[in-house]
Amino acid sequence: MSKLYNQPVQVRTDGETLTAFFWRGRWLLAERCERVYQRRDMIDPYYGLPTFRVKATSGGLYDLVRAREGWVLERVWD
Repeated sequence: MSKLYNQPVQVRTDGETLTAFFWRGRWLLAERCERVYQRRDMIDPYYGLPTFRVKATSGGLYDLVRAREGWVLERVWD
């Protein structure tokens, strides 16, 4: 199960690798980050943009989209 947020977040990278993101007043460190898919549905607001699934060191699982105007935390998985 997941919850949709679609909230802008600040992201830190080490070259091409996402290392951390800022959400709800704190930096969450990425334990693992992988590109999961690129949006294909034209009615999707993030159509054509890459999505990354990030496992944080705190244990959470998050989907982040590299949007045109910056990064967006789209979804948090339970």
